[in-house]
Formats: sequence, structure tokens, C-alpha cells
Amino acid sequence: MNNNESPSHSSANSQRWQRITDILSATALLLTIIGIVSFILGFLLYIWVSELRTFANWLMILSAVLLLIAAFSSLVPIRHFLAGQRGRYAINALAMLIAAIFIAILVNYLGYKGTLRYDLTSSRQFSLSSQTIQIIDDITEPVHATAFFIPDKTDEIIERQRTEDLLSEYKNQSNGLITFKFIDPDSDPAFAKEKGVSRFPSILFEAKDSDERYVLPIPPVTEQDITSALLVTTGSDRKMIYFLRGHGEKSPSEIQENDANAIGMAVRGVLSDGYGVDELNLSQSGSVPKDAAVIVVAGPKGNILRQEAELLSNWLNNGGRALFMLDPNTPESFVNVLKPWGIAAGVGTIVDPGSSLYEAPKNPIIQPRQYSEESRITGFLDASLLPQASPVSIIVDSKKLPPWINYSNLANSSIASWVTLDEERLEYTPGLDIIGPHAMAYSVEAASPVNIEPSLAELSKTFLIVIGDSDFASNKYYSYSSNKDLFINSINWLAQDYDLISIRPKIYTFRNLVLTRSEYNFIRYSSWFLLPSIVGLAALLAWWQRR
Repeated sequence: MNNNESPSHSSANSQRWQRITDILSATALLLTIIGIVSFILGFLLYIWVSELRTFANWLMILSAVLLLIAAFSSLVPIRHFLAGQRGRYAINALAMLIAAIFIAILVNYLGYKGTLRYDLTSSRQFSLSSQTIQIIDDITEPVHATAFFIPDKTDEIIERQRTEDLLSEYKNQSNGLITFKFIDPDSDPAFAKEKGVSRFPSILFEAKDSDERYVLPIPPVTEQDITSALLVTTGSDRKMIYFLRGHGEKSPSEIQENDANAIGMAVRGVLSDGYGVDELNLSQSGSVPKDAAVIVVAGPKGNILRQEAELLSNWLNNGGRALFMLDPNTPESFVNVLKPWGIAAGVGTIVDPGSSLYEAPKNPIIQPRQYSEESRITGFLDASLLPQASPVSIIVDSKKLPPWINYSNLANSSIASWVTLDEERLEYTPGLDIIGPHAMAYSVEAASPVNIEPSLAELSKTFLIVIGDSDFASNKYYSYSSNKDLFINSINWLAQDYDLISIRPKIYTFRNLVLTRSEYNFIRYSSWFLLPSIVGLAALLAWWQRR
């Protein structure tokens, strides 16, 4: 018996298959369009909507199936097309497109896995300071930061971007030990309430091992703020820097940039170096705190009480460390605190036409050559501005300097300077003014005051830095060139943190182009007439050569 199918049955199958093929051929274009649209939609959902990634995967699989069916149903037209000249061109173009896409994906992948970044700004304002990097390297437990921002608030967009950029720097530097995420407290109020955060925007820092928490309110947000928050969260031991108050000193808490009567930005710099900061009112406390590493006296305007002066002097006599920044006309009671150490400051004003702000000779600028190159504090500083500075001098006869005291002249005014007691007069008057150069800062290392010879049992040393100006560390001038480094390096030296002394990244600032009326007119008229005239002249020369 013949098991082969009958001719009629075979013909029916062929006709059925032909109808299926015809239907598929007719719908090939539609299947292709649906497949491409499905793939694009699935790809976009996979990238942007993480919750729908499973659905996106099935959608892309469906698109692949539809495209395969469309290709199978059009094998003959496709084969004829590819065999022709246009087909070969299409294959080459497709191959080049696929290669370009592959190269782009590879470059982005390599860039994501291992980035090479360079900060080309003159002030290195997009790089973390060496002090911050050292602090990050010392962190041993994971720290997670949650930034609470309301995305609908347009006035917070710049601050949010700044926060994200900074946190990304910390994450990259810590190799993932520091992580962060952004939360919208309006869409997830329960989470903010659970974390105990009620003020927005703010950043919550959480140490995973110790469960320590710290909430950083913003704006503003700076590198110093985040570094300080990390130190608090990780419980790192910190040396305490106390700022003396109660005598008209500059406020360490105000951070308004134009407020010359505050040093809040300088305090943030101290915090960035890992120190703790607090205010000290001796008349209220009755003693110097035992954990005081350095006391800062920033431009006092009123007299210090006798009891306060005794407390401060006794602390210095027992190995204390202090930074005195004394302006002209400093109250005599503060000047007297320094006399036992052979130092005088706060008397007279330096006028320096040889190195000062333009048409402001009472605002001296210390050039690099005017610093002591041997001192760790000033050895590599750039120019510093000390507005309305007073001279600093040694009041001990050079032939009678005791061997237990070492003085180092840190900075001088120029040779064209002088000291005057008249705040209004700018001209040099022989007999009344004292010709320069004059010392503007001294460091002192002493085993005891000038008139008290130390015993062998006294091993502690007193460290002092006296600078004849406090305005250089104020918010108004703190970001000028090396002012920041002069102040923070002084703190580092007094606290004996010599490894921290360095040049730090400058404060993030916006630079405005300031033009005079003549400069503005030159730019305006040259863009209106000069550039078009040059183009027209070039066209005329080209026509003349080709005519």
C-alpha cells in the first residue's frame, strides 16, 4: 500500500500554505512597524520606568518575534533586494550604523565603570580638598546620606544640583562607602517623619554600624558642611577650637558674604579640617575648657575684664595655644595680655603704597616674596589682603632675647610702607610716621614668658600667632587669594596638625564680568561694526582676486 499522500491532498496543503504566505506578505509592513514601535517603547520603559522592566522585557521579546515573522514572510523580496546594488549599499550602511552604536555603548560603559575627571578651574572649586580626602579615607563604616528636596520648588534647583555634585564627589572618593539618594518629602511624608526630618531641604546622614544620625539643614551647602556632618556622624574625635566672645569680637556664626563683622566662613573652614568649634565667654564660664586646643581672638573692640585676662594668661602660661588677630586701636587690655610674651600689636595703621589695593594704601597686600619661606604656615602662600592692618613687633631688646622663646616673622609690609597713628592721613610725615617695612604677623614658641625662666620640669610649650588684622578672615575678604590658607594654616600650626597645612580649594564663587563704560562701548560698537567690516573686507579681497 502506498503511504504517499494523494495529489489532491498535497495540492490542498500547498494552497493553504500559499494563502498563509500571502497573508504574511501582505501584513509584513504592518508587522514591521508594530515590531519597531514595540521595541522602542519597551526600551524606553526599561530605562526610565524601573517598576515596569518585566513588562518592558516581554514587550521587546514580542517585537523581536514580530520582526522575525515579517522577515520570514518577505524572504524572496529581501533576497532580491540584498542581491542588488542598493541592497549592498544598505548592508554597508547598516553595518556602519551598528558599529557606531556599539562603539558609543562601549565608550559610555567604560566611562561609567572607570572615569577620568579633571578640574580645569583656576581655583580647583570642583575638587575636594586634601583635608576632606584624608577624612574620607579614615572613615571605616558605611554612611548613607538622604537628601530631602521638593522638586517643584524652582528656587532650589541650583542648590539641589550643587548638593548632588558634592555628594557624588564624596561617593566616588570613598569607593562607595558613602552613598546617597534624593527623597521628595511631599510624595513620601511618612519616610521623612520616620527619620525625624521636618525641615526641607536638608540632608540626613546615617552611620550604618553605630546608628549615629545627623541632620544638615540647607541652604547653603558646602564641602565644609558635608565634611563636618561626616565627622559628627562617624563619631571621630575632634580637637576643639574656641572663639573668644564678649568683647566685640567678630561673630563666628554669621555667614553673610558681605558681612565684614563676622567670620562664619572661616569657621566653616575650620570645621572642614575636622575640628570642633564653639564660642567661649570667660566671664560666664569662669575657666578655659579642658578640651580647648586653640583659642581664637578675632578683632576685639572692648576691653577684657581683669578676671578674664588672668584666666587667659594662666592658660597660656600652662602651654596654651592662641591666635590673636588684632586690628588698629585694639583695647590696651588685650595688648597687655601679649606683653609678657614680648609681642605688641594693635597700635597704629600700616600705609603701604608699594603693595596695596588700587588707590587704597591702607589695605596692604602681602605678596609671596613678603612671606617667610621657612615657615610651614606661609612657605607656599600666594598674595593675601590685610585691610586696615596694624604692625606686630617684638618689644624685647634683641640683645636680651631669652633662649626659651623663639620668634618667627611670618610676613612684612613692603619697603615703601610706614605706620601712622592718624587714621585720616595718607601722606608720609617724617617725625610722626615710622618708615617700613613692618612685620604684620609673628609666630611664637615659648617655654614660659619673657621674664620667667622655665624650670626643667616644665615641658609644655606655649604657641602663639599674632596677626595685625582680623578683617582678612572676615566673610568679606576670606575668599581673597590666600587669605583662607593664612587663617586655616595658622590654626593647623597651633593645633600641631602640620600635615593639614596646605593650599586649599577656593570657595565656590560666581564670577561676574565688570566693565567700565568705555570697555562696554568698545565691545558693543566693535561687535556692531568692526567684525562685520572685517568680514566684508575679506569678501571684497576674495572677489578682487577672482575677478
